[in-house]
Amino acid sequence: MADVVWASDEFIRTFAYETPYPKAPEICIEIVSPSNSKAEITGKVDLYLAKGAQEVRVVYESGKITTYSHIGEIEQSVFAPDAQKL
Repeated sequence: MADVVWASDEFIRTFAYETPYPKAPEICIEIVSPSNSKAEITGKVDLYLAKGAQEVRVVYESGKITTYSHIGEIEQSVFAPDAQKL
């Protein structure tokens, strides 16, 4: 499970209190800890996208944020285009 997620009203209406959710919410955010390997983070990004996430953000201790979609790493979020990248 992602560290943080954002789900639309439609997603919540569709899946309500069903646990675990049968698909990933639209945005999944993974916060990298020192114990996470690069392979582990890559695997999580791939898994969230395969399970239906439309964007996955990876947040590093340094403040760097990378955002991924089904086409790979993207420069700007579709859901929050005005969000500042650190």
